[in-house]
Amino acid sequence: MSTSKPTAHIENWSKWEGAHSYRLIGNVSAHPNQDTFKAPLQCTSEVLELDMAAGTCETANTHYTLGKKVSDETRATEEVTSKEEGT
Repeated sequence: MSTSKPTAHIENWSKWEGAHSYRLIGNVSAHPNQDTFKAPLQCTSEVLELDMAAGTCETANTHYTLGKKVSDETRATEEVTSKEEGT
């Protein structure tokens, strides 16, 4: 992994699949742009490398340390609940 990117932490994360790539969605902390985040769940930029054994992820813009992973079913339920509550 490149060392010129900032490092952050992502907790309660899951994969979000796109047409040709994927991203992580979860609760991000210690991110250099965190003061601009407007929602509790954040979506990373495109994942370049995910190393589950090391607990790290490199995206196009940031290196992440990985916290707890949640199932895709759990994340889908949270998103539906959030939309129903209007948040």
